Amino acid sequence: MYGGGADAASIVKGVRNAISNLQHVSSGASFSESKYFNGSINLNQGEIRRGLNSPAVEAKLDAMRRLLAAEASSDDPNVCVDLFSEVVKIMSTTNLELKRLVYIWIVSHAEARRELALLSVNSFQKDSVDSRSALVRAASLRSMAAIRVLEMIQVVMAAVNQAAVDSSAYVRKSVAAVCLPQVFVTDIDQFALVRNLLVKMMATDGSELVVGAAAMSYFVVCIQLYGLVQDDEEHEGSSAGTSKQEIIQDSLGMLHGVYPRLIKLLPLMDPFG
Repeated sequence: MYGGGADAASIVKGVRNAISNLQHVSSGASFSESKYFNGSINLNQGEIRRGLNSPAVEAKLDAMRRLLAAEASSDDPNVCVDLFSEVVKIMSTTNLELKRLVYIWIVSHAEARRELALLSVNSFQKDSVDSRSALVRAASLRSMAAIRVLEMIQVVMAAVNQAAVDSSAYVRKSVAAVCLPQVFVTDIDQFALVRNLLVKMMATDGSELVVGAAAMSYFVVCIQLYGLVQDDEEHEGSSAGTSKQEIIQDSLGMLHGVYPRLIKLLPLMDPFG
């Protein structure tokens, strides 16, 4: 999608890694049970499948840990990808630890099993409006946005638009800091929608943390990443004959209306966006 030299490639790689890092799914994504990484443990795929299909939450947790450990210790990261449908079935769990592990695994394998990734859409949508937990809403949105499958992009944008006015500042910050940049990386045709939503969040959101995150993402998407787009690459929202630099200048011009507010809130913003 992007052109440019080695520096441009490294910037894109760095940004992609940052916004799709599994730590965005949930904090503390690590295993305390070292036994799962012990080579003597039996990581038989049949046992993992039985655990995933078990009605017991502890059995499902054990199976997911074994599944992730099996792939971490294998030369083939898709060694257990045939279990995709079994993993999707347990997305509806109310156990947050189990849900976190499921999200991590699905995001890791969605591009390899695009048709199966679509099976997870309904569960992600339900979790993105879960009134019981802002953590679940944010995690589902981050995970959906991290799945770079074009067939899902309209669903992701619909969820992101709704979440941009969520009652929780944590959810809204997730939209600004993680979801919108990832949407652009997945589909450049969403540029105008992403840009407009970031401007709206900078102009109207009541949390300085959300405004700061939106400002940082605006710079990353509209200046840094858009600057790497091929000069002759057209996309939805661009006009024939309009140069890349003109679009970047237009993006800078859109900040004039929110500039006074950004200056006022600057001392209160998170320095890391």
